[in-house]
Amino acid sequence: MRRHLLLTGIILSSLNLSPPALAFSYSTSAFLDLTTLSFSGVSISPLGSGGRFQTLSTFLEGNTAGGSSSSWISETVNQHKPQVGEASAIGDSTFMRTSANLFGSSGNLSSFVSRDATFSINGTGNLTVSVQYALAQSGLLEPAHIGGSFVTMDFVFLSNGLADRLQTQGSLPGDSSKIGTLSITQWFNAGQEGTLNLRTTSFVAQVPEPDMLWPTLIGMLGVLVAKSASRTRDLNLSRSTH
Repeated sequence: MRRHLLLTGIILSSLNLSPPALAFSYSTSAFLDLTTLSFSGVSISPLGSGGRFQTLSTFLEGNTAGGSSSSWISETVNQHKPQVGEASAIGDSTFMRTSANLFGSSGNLSSFVSRDATFSINGTGNLTVSVQYALAQSGLLEPAHIGGSFVTMDFVFLSNGLADRLQTQGSLPGDSSKIGTLSITQWFNAGQEGTLNLRTTSFVAQVPEPDMLWPTLIGMLGVLVAKSASRTRDLNLSRSTH
């Protein structure tokens, strides 16, 4: 719940990022370089089949596309609507990427990629996981729009379901790009299990009338994280029954 509340705050805080400009072209993207994904400190052993899970989805003008898989397969989900925009979600063997491009003066679109990896811990000590990211944003939004991208690394301690580490980076306002490394360190005992969740999200939306703003933003968040949250709950439930 805490990590989902943080995601809500990230989306809502973007209301303060859009400068008062009157341009109708806007692009935003988020990227995780899986070739840089590293584990250090103690050794781990990946689980067999069922140890990986992914969800890709896009949302454009009320239409949702995509789905989930029990492995990290290479997949692209894309939606395009002339005079409105394009939303794309890509899960590749070497990267994860989302983007949202607004072509016209109005539109609501987003893209989401989530990947889980569950593994066993072979030794006792601190395990550090890191991965490099890139965020980009170009074009200015009119005041009636919000938009942005973010990347998230979430480390769930499945052995007791209590310990949780989360790191998130969001895009900057205006034309900008940003690169860096997400890194999380967690203590484990030998024989325990953990799940690493990686997410990329990009979105742009027209802000409705004030009385509809909060329900709309909360609904957008629900589309992005519902399947990922359900998977995390299933993993914790499965662990607690063994």
